[in-house]
Formats: sequence, C-alpha cells, structure tokens
Amino acid sequence: MRILLANKYFHMVGGAERYVLNLKDLMESHGHEVIPFSMEDSRNEHTEYSRYFPSNIDYADVSLCRAKEFPKIAGRVIYSPGVKRKIKALTRNTKPDIAHINNIYNQLSPSLLSGLKESGVPAVMTVHDYHLVCPNHSLFTNGAVCEKCLHGNYSNAVLRQCVKDSVAASALCALASYIHLWTRIYEKNVRTFITPSRFIAEKMIEGGLPRESIVTIPPSIDPSAYTPEPHPGKYLLYFGRLSPEKGIIDLLKAAEELPHIPIHIAGTGPQEQELQEYAKEKKLNTTFTGFIDGQRLQKEIQDARIIAAPSRIQENLPFTILEAMAYGKPVIATRQGGIPELIENGKNGLLCEPGNPTNLQEKITEIWDDDQRLEKMGQQGRKNAEQKHSPKNHYAKLMKVYANAQKK
Repeated sequence: MRILLANKYFHMVGGAERYVLNLKDLMESHGHEVIPFSMEDSRNEHTEYSRYFPSNIDYADVSLCRAKEFPKIAGRVIYSPGVKRKIKALTRNTKPDIAHINNIYNQLSPSLLSGLKESGVPAVMTVHDYHLVCPNHSLFTNGAVCEKCLHGNYSNAVLRQCVKDSVAASALCALASYIHLWTRIYEKNVRTFITPSRFIAEKMIEGGLPRESIVTIPPSIDPSAYTPEPHPGKYLLYFGRLSPEKGIIDLLKAAEELPHIPIHIAGTGPQEQELQEYAKEKKLNTTFTGFIDGQRLQKEIQDARIIAAPSRIQENLPFTILEAMAYGKPVIATRQGGIPELIENGKNGLLCEPGNPTNLQEKITEIWDDDQRLEKMGQQGRKNAEQKHSPKNHYAKLMKVYANAQKK
C-alpha cells in the first residue's frame, strides 16, 4: 500500500511529530511505501518528495502587524490554493492508496483535503488536539480550562485573546474556524477521524463531529526500545515542556512541603526562567536539567523513583506517560482529559486533582517510602504498555480503518 502521510512538520517538534515519524517507521516495517507531505524545513527528515513541499511559514514568529505577511498567513490558516496545487501534483505523480492526515492547521490549511478529494485519494485524520473545536487548539486559556468555543461560538477566542495573547491572531484563527465550520471542509473530505483517547472523541462529538465518523485508537509504543528499571530510584521526575498548562508550578508548590524529596525537572519552554526563579526563592530541593534527550534522558527516567505529570490542561493521551510506563515507572498524574485512560488509579500510578498542589503533595507522600508498592506499580505500567499499546495492535487497527475508508 502507498500511504500519503501529511503533517505540517516532518521533524521532531512535539507529540504529533513523534507519532508521525514512528508511524512512518511502523508502516515501512510492514512493507508499505510512505509518501510524506509537509512544509519545507532544513530540519526535515530526508525524503525524495521534499520538492513537493510548500514553503515554510512560522506562524508563531510572523507579526500580523506587517501587512505584506498577512495574505500568506491568512492563506495558510484559512485556505491555500498553493498548498492544494502541491498536494495534487504529489498525488498525480505518486498515486497513493490512502492519505493519513495529522496536524495541518495554520501552516498547511485544510485546502490539501480538497486537493486529495479531487484527486480521488481517501483521507483519514488523527486528531492530536482540539483544533477542530477550539481556535487555539487547547481548550485552555488564561491559565484555566475553557470550553466557551466548543459549540461554535469562536468570537470568545477574540474576546479572550486566546491565540498568542493577540487580538489580531485570535481574530484570524476565529475567522478560520468559522469558515471551516460553515463549509464543513473537514467533515466533507475526511472519511474517518482517529482519536487517541475516548475523552477527545467525546469532545469532538460535543463540538459537532458525527459519532459514526470517529474511531478511537490509542497510540503505540515499542517496548523493545525501552529498558525497564522497576527498582525505585532516588528522585521524583517531571520531563517535558515547561509551560503554564503543564502544571509544573503546582509540583513546585507541592515541593515546599517535601524538602526531603529531590525533584528533577527535565525540559525547556517559555516558563523555564519563572520556574527556576520560584524554586530558588523558595529554596526548593530541585534540579533543572534543561533540555535532554537520547541516552541521557533514558538514564534520567530509569533513575527516577516516580514520574510526575501534573498537567492542568485536558491532555489527549500524553506520550511522556506512555514512556514512563514502558520504563516501568509509576506515575502520579492529574485526573484530566485522557490521562485516566492511561493511569489506573492505585495500579500503575495515582491520580490527583489538577491545579491542587496539596492533593499532589499527599499523593507523593502516600507512596514515596513504599518500595514494594512503587515496584509493583511500575511493573503494571510496563505490562499495560506491552499489552494495550503494542505497535502490532496499533497497526492492525489502522489497517482496518484504512480498508474501511477505501470502501466508503
């Protein structure tokens, strides 16, 4: 089978890109040909199809105040004839059997969906976030969960300046959401929407997507790539992006009551300096490692005692938690979004209330000194990763979705 795999980035940026690159490897390992479609970028994985990629646009860094940039930005956010021409040229010359769409908004636009349909290529789409029902794609703004746009009242995004704290950026994204809603461009051109969690599936249905068009397939992780270390380590670890929605400040506030527990924070992001200053001011027992990856991150996780995921946002299905499970580490995470679909409270970790440092501190204290319980939780997490999130199962479910999409 020839599979066109579309995502706005074809290099590692976040969870969606990790999924896309892993999916490429998975499909190729089963003998399928994968045809990527993305933006031009010097960081991209090498591919012979890069000549079809549209030019790069960094929506995060381009000022809407510069009038000359606005038409380019608006086209990529709302509808881009140029991207449509590119995708039609690619499909004409490669003749894919199926297109698997991932994150395309703001940089590629849903115009590529029209191009695929006109080319006779059936499309399925993995829903990595809330973009289809929320202009800032997170259902989170001003430090709290927000569902005011969920039923199509996107003007709330402008009133609350939900995109980049900018009226102009919020207005453009709200306009795009209205246009995409009115034209039903996603529903008309995507045959099946794949959600990683049941939680996000229900939010998509609440936002207007037909229930019968949605299939939930949890992401996979290859256990053979992770060497488990179930023996409890020496510190509590958070690893991931350092930004307000991740709730790291709640972890630091919990740490004020836990001076005997070393806390490591691995990663970088817009809140990094604020968190470091807070830890210094409160004289907390914390270590900031900065950005780490590869073997160094692997060892950091293996040597941890507990992994913390104190997110305030309604997460989809965080890959960091899957990784912790694969390494045989218990996880303390918030009862938010799809997280309870990964963490069975009391079995492979504990759930706490979001935005509640006291409750988080209580959960840490509950299991910190119990080596036997920690080890048992870690082993259960590893077992869940192997049995519920294996590449084999993920592949079989995807192939069924592809086959059904080709029949519609």
